[in-house]
Formats: sequence, structure tokens, C-alpha cells
Amino acid sequence: MKQQIHDEIFKNQPSALISLFSLDLKDVSKAYRFHAGENGYTKDIIWNAETYYYIPISMQGFDYSTDSMPRPKIVFDNTDAFMSLKTRYFENFIGYNIYRIRTFAKYLDKENFPNNTNPFGTADPTAHYPQEKFIINKKTTENQNIVEFELSSPLEHEEAEIPNRKIVYNVCQWTYRSPIGCGYVGAPMADSRDNKFSLGANQGAWNSSSTYSSGDWVKLSPVASENPATAPDRYFVCQKNGTTSSPLIDRSGWMADACSKNISGCRFRFGLNEGVEGIPFGAFPGTEKY
Repeated sequence: MKQQIHDEIFKNQPSALISLFSLDLKDVSKAYRFHAGENGYTKDIIWNAETYYYIPISMQGFDYSTDSMPRPKIVFDNTDAFMSLKTRYFENFIGYNIYRIRTFAKYLDKENFPNNTNPFGTADPTAHYPQEKFIINKKTTENQNIVEFELSSPLEHEEAEIPNRKIVYNVCQWTYRSPIGCGYVGAPMADSRDNKFSLGANQGAWNSSSTYSSGDWVKLSPVASENPATAPDRYFVCQKNGTTSSPLIDRSGWMADACSKNISGCRFRFGLNEGVEGIPFGAFPGTEKY
């Protein structure tokens, strides 16, 4: 930790402490950088020439103790369905690295202040607390309001080997519709609980100016910066006549085509007979007894 941070900590009136987060997307696209709006900073923040977007989040459990490693929880606002969209692209971010950097407002870039003048001091991207690294361990909650993740310390994974695959017998690890592993390119088949669809017309790409009828199905493609292997096309089936809403927001008007990640879901798409061989099931059923 630099001396500037020590000096600022012990001032009678230190400037506001800011927490900045960076979510590493493993070379798929740029990292997500964001901050929680601590101490009244609810606009985007520029630090070290990088923009950290304001996202309403809450955090708890980052403190270390002598008894155990921290298992922090981070809760994102999901009222615009943004985090739900990204969790589907990135498989709930399981195993992804997230970094926290804490610094004081006086060390932020001058672009954060009126007339590009920092009233507290001089920007210094090297003046910050030690960077903390966590791994997204699991998604604990997802609904229309929030998405919550549990984080873990890299020290809990110190004996892991990379590259590796988890040996699980009953849950497919492939990204649904990805050309890597799964490879399914057909029409929508069922929801995540293996409830099969009754399909109507293929309406192609979803259009905000169109009106859809029950059974119509549409496609949403990833943005240009996304990797199709980890963010393949997604399909939705309309549930009621006269629907004009977005499939990403209206969960009553649309049902997402999703794989249940079990063998039955794989058989729906690649063969229904018990004797079918060669389905690309990304788990290890033979390990169940172990």
C-alpha cells in the first residue's frame, strides 16, 4: 500500500472512499467495470483512464477474519433484466474472477470533476489499497429485482489445475446452442424444466415494432463484440396473442428456449429413443456411483 493511502486514512477529514470492481470475462470481450455508488457517487467514474459504470449493488462479507476466508456476497439490481441477460451469456459467471480496488476520491481522474479540475488533489492511479481478487462461486438468487452471487477467495482453489473440467454425472456443462460441445441449431424445443413447446410460426429476429401471436418464436442474436461460442443465439416462444414486449423483460409473454442440462433435455433435441448413441451430453453419467 502506498504512503499516500496511509496518509489519507489518518487525516481528520479524508476524502470519500470508493470501491471499484472489474469482472474478468476471460478474453471473450472487455471486462465489466462498475462501482456501487458509495458515498453519493452515482455517476460513472473514470479511474486510470478506464470507465467504471454505476450499477446499484450492495455488498457484504468482504472482511477477513482469523477463523475463515471471506465468502462475500454481491447483489446487483436486475430491474432492467441486464444481469439476467449476462448470466445466460456467461453461464452465471461461475468461476470468473472479480477484482475490487479501493481508493479515495482525491485520486480519481480529473474528468470526474467540474471543469476537469480535481478539488481534492492530484489523480494517482497507483494510490489504492491492495487489489483484492475473488472468484464467483455460485449464483444464489435471481428474480426480476436482483441477482445475487457468492464469491470465494482464490486461496480456496489453490490446488485446482487448469485446464480442467468438473466431473459431474448429471448436469451438462456445455453452453446451450454453442458450436463448442452442444451444437444444437434446431427450433425451440422446451423450457429449462423440459416442458415442450407448441410452436407456431418462425418470425425470425425479434422486432420491437411487431406484434406476435401465441406460439410464434423469435431469435435474439448476441451483439457484435460477443463471442458466439459463449453467447450463441437465443430463442423465445410467445405465450399470448398481441404481444409486443421484449422477450428479455416480459417473462409472462415469452418463454425462453432453454436446456434442462440433463439427459432428457439432450434427448429431446438429438433423439428420443433410449438406444440413441452419440448425444453430446456434457457430463459423465458413468461416474454416478462414485
